[in-house]
Amino acid sequence: MLGAANLSNILENTGEFINENNYLWQVSGRQTFSSAGFYLPVSSIDPFGNVTLIEYDHHNLLIDRITDPLLDAILVDNDYYTLLPREITDTNLNHTEVAFDALGMVTALAVKGKYDEHSGQWEGDTITDPTVVTVYELNNWKDNRQPVYVRTSARETHKE
Repeated sequence: MLGAANLSNILENTGEFINENNYLWQVSGRQTFSSAGFYLPVSSIDPFGNVTLIEYDHHNLLIDRITDPLLDAILVDNDYYTLLPREITDTNLNHTEVAFDALGMVTALAVKGKYDEHSGQWEGDTITDPTVVTVYELNNWKDNRQPVYVRTSARETHKE
């Protein structure tokens, strides 16, 4: 028969619960905050103790870099007009860029890939010839008495 002591032992040894003051607590992720940076989260610690670091711009407004426990970094180039990321560089140095309209809505997305130093070009698409184009018809009801709509077109292969 499974008693309370055996159950407690099993739960503690699986690594999913900790015993604190004779109470079993399930381990969850937690964040640490910077008092110097308006108490923004500066790291995230998962249940296994792995730390992900979060770095902000010099205004402490937007995220500039996220470094995972394996020290792989994601870099962000921000657009301060929209207060959104404009270009993201992943851990494999692939770049993805977006363009915004005056309302801050995404109008184009380019999966640029890596930059080729020899040719001076991106391996993938550019923001002038993007992967995804989005057109918003927000005044369609006012102008044509037709429903407002959004049209998105995406290419399936890059650089065509």
